[in-house]
Order: sequence, then structure tokens, then C-alpha cells
Amino acid sequence: MSSPDDRDFNRPLAPGAQFGIGQVCNQLEAGNLKPDIIITSPARRTAETAARIAQNLNFSGKIITNRQLYNASAQTILSLIEKYCDPGLITGIIGHNPAMSQVPFRLLPNFHQTLPPAAAVAIEFPDPPVASKTNLIGYFTP
Repeated sequence: MSSPDDRDFNRPLAPGAQFGIGQVCNQLEAGNLKPDIIITSPARRTAETAARIAQNLNFSGKIITNRQLYNASAQTILSLIEKYCDPGLITGIIGHNPAMSQVPFRLLPNFHQTLPPAAAVAIEFPDPPVASKTNLIGYFTP
């Protein structure tokens, strides 16, 4: 018998989210915001999201699966941003709510939107990444 955590971890991407990912990828492509690297949680639905993003954007970069993203706190996600974000590269991070929704609130004082499934927020970081000096590039929803 599987535990609730196992069921959540193995839950597939919802059919509606599949369409939303395509819409958001079109917006990212129009804004020339194709990622150079993607970091994803190992949960099934985030792995499927990463694969769909890669397909929709003809992504040929590296996809890194990081176990810390599953059920991560906003602080853990911020630590991973510091670890993986390199100057000049566009890094995509695919994780889970509610923590993913909290990250833009912490980085962008004037950002007040909610993040529905398949949404993306593009944030520019200075070198080195300093949360107080970030800049909103775009907010994309299906």
C-alpha cells in the first residue's frame, strides 16, 4: 500500500496543465527567455513538466533533478537559486506550491500575483545573486 507522500510524488501532470505549459512556453519564447539549464524536483509531474518545456522550446541544455526541490521551503529554493544561477544564464526551476509561489514574494517586493499551475516568473539577478537587487522580467500564465 502506498503512503500519501508516495501518491503525491507519483502523481502525473494534470491534462489541463499540459496545455498551460505550451501556452507559457510560447510566451517565454516570444520574450527570448529560453532556459539554458532546468532544475526540477524528481516528482513525476515536475519531471513531466520539464520534459514538456524541453520539447516545446527545443531545449538542448541540461536538466538537473534535485531531490531538495520536492516539498522544499521557499528558503531551500532560494538556496538552490544561489547555487545554480550563473551570470548570463537563464535557469528554469520547476517545483511545487506553496513554496514556489513564495519565492517571487521574497525576491520582488512589488510582486503580488499568485502562481497558478504552469505559471512562470522571470527574475533577473545581479552578479552575485542578491535578493534585494532583483528585477522582474516577466510573469507568464496560461
